[in-house]
Amino acid sequence: MFRRIFPVFQAADNAKFVTLLNLVCGKQSLKDHLPVKDASLARIFGDSWKSELQAWYSQNASSLGSEAVPQATLDMYLKRIELTRYTRAELTDFGILAQGPAAVQARAEQCMLQLAAARLEELVASYGAEGGKEAFKNEVQREAKLANWSSSDCENFLAKVVA
Repeated sequence: MFRRIFPVFQAADNAKFVTLLNLVCGKQSLKDHLPVKDASLARIFGDSWKSELQAWYSQNASSLGSEAVPQATLDMYLKRIELTRYTRAELTDFGILAQGPAAVQARAEQCMLQLAAARLEELVASYGAEGGKEAFKNEVQREAKLANWSSSDCENFLAKVVA
């Protein structure tokens, strides 16, 4: 009985990734022509959509035929979608227009670390050393949840700032 069902699941999984590939490459659009953003894809396909797509594509690229795109092109589209995590104001603040899209993540992290260090100093001055660190940790965890960070991303950020 289960042998008959397995190909159906595999076909559904294949259709999911073909749809995701078409969305990423711009061959297909979301309902009502909404812009394809990192947050939208994460909500529809799950938080690990990017790694799942890359793993699926590396296994099935040869069997896609006309739907296949070169790996370099797929990587370019994935980097472009990664930029949708930032607002226009953030992109301008981080100096992206002058430095190009390759430096977005590094520049954003540098700015966030500077802002976080300043906020930590404020909280330590207000609440003392231990109280300030605890208040800072709570703020970062709350903001990380709103920004869809994983718990490991949050802990890494806290370690960089508090250290």
